[in-house]
Amino acid sequence: MYFARYAGWWIGIFLLLSLSIVLPRPSLAAPLDLKVEKAFVLKELSPQGQKEIADFLKAIRTRAADIIVTQNPEERAEIIEGIMKVADLGYASKFKEANALLLGLEKKYPKESIIMWQLSANYFFIATKIDGADADVKANNLIAGMIRSKKCLELLPKSPGCRLAYAALYGTLGLVEGIFDTISSMEEVHDSLHLALELSKTKNFPMAPRGITSHHVALGAIAEFYRLVPDWWIFKVMAGVRGDKEKSWNYAKQIPVENLGVANIVVRSALCWGGASENMKIVEHGLNVLSTSMQMEMLHPFDERELSRLTKLYRELATLEEADFDDYYDLGCKEFGNDEKDTL
Repeated sequence: MYFARYAGWWIGIFLLLSLSIVLPRPSLAAPLDLKVEKAFVLKELSPQGQKEIADFLKAIRTRAADIIVTQNPEERAEIIEGIMKVADLGYASKFKEANALLLGLEKKYPKESIIMWQLSANYFFIATKIDGADADVKANNLIAGMIRSKKCLELLPKSPGCRLAYAALYGTLGLVEGIFDTISSMEEVHDSLHLALELSKTKNFPMAPRGITSHHVALGAIAEFYRLVPDWWIFKVMAGVRGDKEKSWNYAKQIPVENLGVANIVVRSALCWGGASENMKIVEHGLNVLSTSMQMEMLHPFDERELSRLTKLYRELATLEEADFDDYYDLGCKEFGNDEKDTL
């Protein structure tokens, strides 16, 4: 407990006594019978959801036209229509078909950065749809995406899209293969994420409905990095970087909670740092975001996974009869085996 560790001995005694006081039960408004697995069906979305997706696709088309470097009108039209077709295939969960289309565009237009990072991102989507039991297949897709993002960075070192894709793929690969098995990669992931954030302040791309851009994605990725990477001093010695629960929250709280993916980041970061710092106000913020996000409409097939994670977290919290800060810390900070000290 951070507060007790650095305060005077009398405050330590006070905290020990205060542990006997039951913290407030989570105020969770979502019903307990929510299904963990729920399918995204585009045609069943509300009129507002349909409009938000249409606005998002329009923003993609507009921004793509700014990024494409070729000036030939026919080639520009082909690339834009290809990117829009990829978006449509993504909404239909046809990521392999989208990959085939992007590979064809990559071969024809090897100098277009938007194609390279879209291909990198699509490999990421494919990897996330693969069951955890197929870790090798998942890792192979992440590596294939990294290869494309590296090519893009060789062409455009200051491309925020390619930098973000590279860092996200590399960081996710570390989770798939195990943070402790890929310890040497952590510093590069850290540096790439921060560079992507700086680049995205002036150049960004629409990444999700409701105004979520690559800048927000970079904020979320950094928040997740600091939450999931171990904050032990020995990890810093070995990897060159370490986790930081407070930094995680400082980045997470800047992101507007407009979709399920962002909600997952904000909720877990709030519980993690709120539990670590024994700050009930931050914990309650996380619980409130959890309650409201459970009612959010899914706006992409990727949201299926995010809703599943949020629902499981909700159920774990709802079963706690006498929650304490350690409970919030464990549920918020520990995920994907990042707390396995015996492995280190």
